[in-house]
Amino acid sequence: MNTSPQEQLISISQQIGSIAEKSNHYTEVLAKRISQTGKTIQNLTISELIEIDADYTKYCNDIYGGGE
Repeated sequence: MNTSPQEQLISISQQIGSIAEKSNHYTEVLAKRISQTGKTIQNLTISELIEIDADYTKYCNDIYGGGE
């Protein structure tokens, strides 16, 4: 599916914005996973941040059966 840059921008901002709605535990572990990359949050690319978040979300869903 070919989406416009505007649609991609909206989708990316929604994905990143959803991190703020997650639990304290989730964001704490996500921050640790980001730290393990050796980069600061400011130095991550958008793609890297989205991938780390998606991987951790999948991990949580696999363990907790669809929970956060």
